[in-house]
Amino acid sequence: MEALRPLSITAVAALLRAPPVRIPTFVGTGREVGGRRGKSVRAGAGGGGWLSGLLGRKGGGGAPTAMTLTPGTVKAGDPVLHEPAQEVSPRDVPSEKIQGVIDQMIAVMRKAPGVGLAAPQIGEPLKIIVLEDTQEYISYASKEDIDAQDRRSFDLLVGCYQSQA
Repeated sequence: MEALRPLSITAVAALLRAPPVRIPTFVGTGREVGGRRGKSVRAGAGGGGWLSGLLGRKGGGGAPTAMTLTPGTVKAGDPVLHEPAQEVSPRDVPSEKIQGVIDQMIAVMRKAPGVGLAAPQIGEPLKIIVLEDTQEYISYASKEDIDAQDRRSFDLLVGCYQSQA
């Protein structure tokens, strides 16, 4: 079973260059949530699609096919990755639980090192993401890649998704 890892710099750059789409409110961080759902939804056998391309399978994108499990992340196939994550509320951002989740996400992302991580990747079924692309990370890329990606550094961003009511 393949392991998940934080988003690669190339994947995040592609997401940041994608055409803008209108989405519901995006706020600071999350909501304390109880247990997970017990039912797992699995993708069709044979799988492919855009994610396989990003991960470098079946002749797709640039990431290596032999991935190692980043400490603190769940393995591919974990039910938390196949279920809808729960929305978060801005009023719950200061809670000890949510702050702990965010701190853990930042630590895992930086240890990888990666430029982005979603809460379900560490086993938390919450709509929380962390993103950070420092000048140090950019310096690891070739000048050609930096120019082609129009890549610029940005400070740590923490976001939570909450639909508009």
